[in-house]
Amino acid sequence: MTEIVPNQGVIADRNTALELIETAISTLDPRPLEGIVDRLMTPEFEDSLSIMAVSGDEPNMFEQFLVLCEDYGLITEAEMIEFVRRFVVVSRDRAA
Repeated sequence: MTEIVPNQGVIADRNTALELIETAISTLDPRPLEGIVDRLMTPEFEDSLSIMAVSGDEPNMFEQFLVLCEDYGLITEAEMIEFVRRFVVVSRDRAA
C-alpha cells in the first residue's frame, strides 16, 4: 500500500486519504494537498492535465488529489464525485 504523509507527498492508506479529503472540504483549503499531488503525479496524469488546460477544464488541486486517490485505489469514482459535490456545497454555503 502507498503511504500518505501530509506535506511530504506520500499516501499511507485509505483512512489517511479520507482524513485529508475531509479536512480540505471542511476548511475549503486544498493547499496542503499540493505536495502530495506533486509527488504522485505521473507523466500520463500530467499529459491529461495539459489536455484539460487547453480545453479550459483543468481540475483544481482538490480535484487532482481526488483523481489521484481514485487512480491509486484509495477511493471509488462514486466517492470522488460525492466529495466534489460536498466541496462545492460547502463553498456555496460559506459564500452565501
